[in-house]
Amino acid sequence: PEEVLPYFKKNIPMHKLVDLQDVIQAAIFLLTDCSSYLTGQSITDVIDYNTNSNLQRLSSDGNQNRRPNFNSINYYNEFKLDSLNRKIILNFDYFNYANQDDRFYNGISIITNPYNQQYYKGFSLNSQNINNYSGKVDVEYPFKSINISFGGKIGTSKVRNNMNMFNSGLVDNPVTSLPATETIFEYIENIQAIYASANKKIGEKWEAQLGLRLESLQTKSNSISLNQANNYNYAKLFPSLFVSYKPSENSFFSLNYSKRIERPSFHELNPNQWYI
Repeated sequence: PEEVLPYFKKNIPMHKLVDLQDVIQAAIFLLTDCSSYLTGQSITDVIDYNTNSNLQRLSSDGNQNRRPNFNSINYYNEFKLDSLNRKIILNFDYFNYANQDDRFYNGISIITNPYNQQYYKGFSLNSQNINNYSGKVDVEYPFKSINISFGGKIGTSKVRNNMNMFNSGLVDNPVTSLPATETIFEYIENIQAIYASANKKIGEKWEAQLGLRLESLQTKSNSISLNQANNYNYAKLFPSLFVSYKPSENSFFSLNYSKRIERPSFHELNPNQWYI
């Protein structure tokens, strides 16, 4: 919406949104000789700020090739129970995420005093595959004085990472041999949850909502290469409370409390090393 554009412009560099003309000019720049100085090489200087002298220079070349593929299926249906808008909602999901993520790098390290030149090279090749299945049943059951909803959800996720890695570290001669180390990591997660909430309007100005969720989790992480497995289980309650007050059309006050849990993303669950 036009009314929110000033806010977004205020919080981005140069306070300007990219338009079609900007994209065209960038494309022309990259296609002409004007961009010939862009090599993809990264140069990092290590500076002693006390003496303002250059202690070391790292000159690196690297590239990343990602080939993600995402597929999903969803089934959604509502069954109305009566004229009061009471209903049962079914929601079933499946998604698959497969990604081949390949990273390569090499470079030179130069120490200026005393002069010393060393080399480094490596790669990280990761083939990741994720399958997730989930099903949810929700019931909305309003009464004249209060709205009640409850339901349950189950889900399972299976993740497999197959990685091949090499990191030479700093060596005195250019790296010509790149022996790879293979690591395989699997992760399985099962979740079951039941929940309920109640919402009620109190007069014309007050509204309150109370909710409670019981969640159970079972996980198994397995490093096949290290022959090491770890299990983690929990069952926890997560309450929530919402109270609002609207004294007038131009004023609104609310008080919220909730206890939640945030799980890491799938790539964060892989303990294998990355070299970038």
